[in-house]
Amino acid sequence: MRLSPNLRGALFMVVAMIGFTLNDAITKVSSESMNMAQVMLIRGAFASLFVGLLA
Repeated sequence: MRLSPNLRGALFMVVAMIGFTLNDAITKVSSESMNMAQVMLIRGAFASLFVGLLA
């Protein structure tokens, strides 16, 4: 099944919002027990991984 460009864009928006929500929740939970620099390093590593998979 081929999706229209509008539907495909909407699905990407939904996935992006889920990603931002999960990122925020995981950052808040992990910052309670980790240094902020460690949290940012791990966050950056996972973001680079996902961007690399999309490229």
